[in-house]
Amino acid sequence: MALPEAVQAAVGRAQALAKAVRARFVDKDDVVDLMVLAMAAQEPLLLVGEPGTGKSDLVVQFCAAMGVRRQDPEAWEEDAAAPPPGKGAARPAETYFERLLTPYTEPDEIFGPVRIRTLLEEERLVRRGEGMLQRATVAFLDEIFKANSAILNSLLGILNERRYHPAGRPVAVPLVTLFAATNHLPDSPDLVALLDRFPLRVESRPVPPHALPRLLRLGMEREDDRLRDRDAGGGAPPTPLASVADFRLIHRVAVAAALKSSMDLAKSGPQSPFERDFVRRIRAIRDEDLCRLNDRRVVKLWKLMHARAVLDGRHSAADEDFVLLRHGWDDPSHERRARLERYAQPLIPAFAAAGP
Repeated sequence: MALPEAVQAAVGRAQALAKAVRARFVDKDDVVDLMVLAMAAQEPLLLVGEPGTGKSDLVVQFCAAMGVRRQDPEAWEEDAAAPPPGKGAARPAETYFERLLTPYTEPDEIFGPVRIRTLLEEERLVRRGEGMLQRATVAFLDEIFKANSAILNSLLGILNERRYHPAGRPVAVPLVTLFAATNHLPDSPDLVALLDRFPLRVESRPVPPHALPRLLRLGMEREDDRLRDRDAGGGAPPTPLASVADFRLIHRVAVAAALKSSMDLAKSGPQSPFERDFVRRIRAIRDEDLCRLNDRRVVKLWKLMHARAVLDGRHSAADEDFVLLRHGWDDPSHERRARLERYAQPLIPAFAAAGP
């Protein structure tokens, strides 16, 4: 049975966006595909790679193709506990936030400056939040693990619960996806909790030697486009290839499919080959200690696999969606990553021989 027409149309636009962004980069197809999946599943994605491998440019180009742009900081408004818009109210414009984090980055740079008058007169800590992370639809944090504890503690709640806690009071945030980048994975136990919030990790590697001519051509074409835009005074923004609304629709369908499958699984046990293999593979990965695959990440993987299925035009996940397991590594250089690849294959003969 085919997906509903509206969903098929949204998936088609998402695929067109992926194709267009892939064409602007060299040897980054896997990264772009995972960015599309992260949007569809509303899960964060971690890009790992040395400086100059296109991590930030990928995010900027991807967001531009969706029509998601930075919000003008001059439009700041008080981030008070205003009631949510009533039924039928227009959704705020989709916005993009980015920042390079350092140990010296202040919370004001991420969440907005404190309104001093409100603090002095009412003894309430209120921030001007427009244009900041807690008001963004899509965000990019470069060198995320270099942030200080004041910022990292707030990020945990935003990533896991989609809630921001100004003055200890939870406020829902509109964040769909957060893309983060790092040159190196953290080795501090204090940062393991933040790393665990990223169920998908992908490497952004330097372009191989044989692809250098294409890299040079695309790089100079982009530079020429920037010059033309500057000479034209910025010009009109291009028509988005896919919208955040498209990804919200895909997300709803993926969650519904994942929920139905999980309810069937809980009621009568694994029925389909995919369900049997999912349970087996999770158990085997845990037994071999190939990565930190805790309960939260298992649930997120289940949802991600169903989101991947919808993006592929399918109602339910299947063996080919196990490829996502190769992006669950804890260290890209560790030998356990190679062993994890075995469980990312569509079919495992040993499992098939074992029967139901």
